[in-house]
Amino acid sequence: MFYNRYRENLFIITVFIVMFEYQLSLVQTYIIDRIIKIVAFSVLIIFFRNIRDNKRCIYIQKIDMFYLFLFLLMTLSTITNLNTNAVIFLIKYSLFILFVLILLHKVHPDFFSDRIIIFPIFIGAVLSIHSITVLLLVYFGIEPDWAYVVSERHSRINRFSYFWGDMAYLSGQYLRASSFFETPNRFGNFLIFPAFVGFGYFVLRKKFVYLFVSILCFVTIGLTLAFTILLASLATISINIYFRKASGIPWLKKSPLMVGIIGLLLALMVMAGVMKYYSSQYEEGSEAVFRGGYYKTIFYSLLISGEDLVPNITKPFGNGLGYYRYDRFYTAQYGLVLWILLLGYPGAIFFMVFIAYMFKVHVFPALISQERRIERYVALAFVAQTFCEFQEGSWLSLNYLFTTAILVLLKAYSFRSRKRQFNSVQSTASLRWTAATG
Repeated sequence: MFYNRYRENLFIITVFIVMFEYQLSLVQTYIIDRIIKIVAFSVLIIFFRNIRDNKRCIYIQKIDMFYLFLFLLMTLSTITNLNTNAVIFLIKYSLFILFVLILLHKVHPDFFSDRIIIFPIFIGAVLSIHSITVLLLVYFGIEPDWAYVVSERHSRINRFSYFWGDMAYLSGQYLRASSFFETPNRFGNFLIFPAFVGFGYFVLRKKFVYLFVSILCFVTIGLTLAFTILLASLATISINIYFRKASGIPWLKKSPLMVGIIGLLLALMVMAGVMKYYSSQYEEGSEAVFRGGYYKTIFYSLLISGEDLVPNITKPFGNGLGYYRYDRFYTAQYGLVLWILLLGYPGAIFFMVFIAYMFKVHVFPALISQERRIERYVALAFVAQTFCEFQEGSWLSLNYLFTTAILVLLKAYSFRSRKRQFNSVQSTASLRWTAATG
């Protein structure tokens, strides 16, 4: 039991080392960053075996096929637009796919408890306390002018302290919580999981420590002033209320897909309405709160990116992962636009089919079910992060991939708490000993 618990802890810690190494600005040099990533991935691959039950699980098999098909699309796009940057991004995104496949094939309740779900809740609480403390200190004029370093990895970060994090956001017009993350948006995206899942553990276990952590994370999300994260959280809460009401109506329970589609439309209406409200508070051209006024409506970026939505017949697989425009790496405000440009329409269709599958098979059934399972709250985190990733133009961030993997695993398995797992193993060992000696 001790050996399994040691391996479990090592796996979980290593998983979050990989996640944070791509998002946090603590490591400033390229060489150290690459060493950490290579060693962490090697530990996950070498020291943890693939589990036979997971290979036979139909839900995991389908997600495997989705991500392997995505890898094929990325490879075709890179080959047809071959250059150094495209190859570099292919390697980077391939590691992201490897990350989610590792989770899907190496995590099983026989070897893991629900610590892998609780651990990010604990991290969210620690980072929230850190960021709130820093904001309060800076607000009251306590800001050091020493121990700053220049980051090789993050060109945007000009003033970084190993205690204070990125001071560039703290010395602007607004104080924004960012902790050690590269941007407040990424920090808020990470906090979505501990906020929603922490509340879920409070509902299921009636322990107020989880309620405290959940409220703490939601407050910190507000302090990031990341309009996308706030909108996504608000829309997801409205979806949760809607499904709570719908789950009590017998004929609606028989059609979770239709219920879910209506719920998503209502959530989009909430997001658009809130954004329109804040946009109308400021005159055109002036800076709007939470930066929401820049976008006018939720579909604004699709309009200004119209030229990118026109298919290029000569490049059916897009412009390649390393596409540059005006000597800058291309980024889009919306994920649909980004993947049309980089992978062509096959890439955009892939993500639409994948997300539709996840909502139909994993999200809607979990939300409409009346069973008391943590799966419901992981599904809510997935919904909120899907909105965020659509806005950020990704769907391949490690936060999102982690939530995706946990949601799929919870569809197949039920993870016991640490105490229950320990008692179960003890009972099993006792029965085996009695059978052997009796």
